Amino acid sequence: MSRWSRGWPGALKARAARYALQRWIGPFLQEPLRLEQLGLDLGGGTGTLRGLRLRAQAVDELLLGAGAPLELLEGRVGAVTVAVPWAALGTEPVTLRVTELRLLLRPRQEGGRAWLSPGVGAGLDSRSPLRGLEALALTIESVLRRLRVVLEGRS
Repeated sequence: MSRWSRGWPGALKARAARYALQRWIGPFLQEPLRLEQLGLDLGGGTGTLRGLRLRAQAVDELLLGAGAPLELLEGRVGAVTVAVPWAALGTEPVTLRVTELRLLLRPRQEGGRAWLSPGVGAGLDSRSPLRGLEALALTIESVLRRLRVVLEGRS
């Protein structure tokens, strides 16, 4: 095997992860994710994103849709680390650790418009013939019910 081809599996994994993350959280970020911001250890079950600047308007629209009395003006995240316990995924929590979270919030102004993204809250139709997809959704829901979020400040 040539020397240059040894790096491909890791590089392909990182690019695939970046692509998926960009699709899921990209609308809430001020700039597209860069590979340098992503750290992956898929075998160990961890992934980290560093240096994220939030797109305040997109995040605030979610807050407004949830009826939050505060509005986000600016936000940054030093790092987000996800730990997935692959061997005990059905029984142990997935841990989401957020460090150096900085949010500039203010009380919501009167007359704010209501908003709900077309995709938010859309569930699977119970009459859908896609039983495998429903089973996957139920599994993901089961894992997310045990999600543990840790917010850490700078010490």
